[in-house]
Amino acid sequence: MVMELSCDYNYRPDHCMYMPLCEQAIKTGVQVLHGCRSAFHTSKWPVFSTLYKGMDTCPFDDFQSCILKIVNDGLEMDPKSQCASSSQTIVKLLTNQNKQHNEL
Repeated sequence: MVMELSCDYNYRPDHCMYMPLCEQAIKTGVQVLHGCRSAFHTSKWPVFSTLYKGMDTCPFDDFQSCILKIVNDGLEMDPKSQCASSSQTIVKLLTNQNKQHNEL
């Protein structure tokens, strides 16, 4: 059996390179980030590579706030790069979860 994933569960650079293409991710946030085309290892899509690098540097007990800070700081340096305009869509789920965690 094969199940087709919606774009928010398979978010790739194609969804944000030129314009936002995944309506579900815009509404709820990206669930799974797909690093095809070496997206995690190139500077062409900084939000992808920044998230990847943050996975290695952020401590587990403070992961959400750490990764959000790393992404936001990284995007301020290069706000005109591909997918930069979709960066808030990419981290929306983490942002919402972090807010809920801080409210506890």
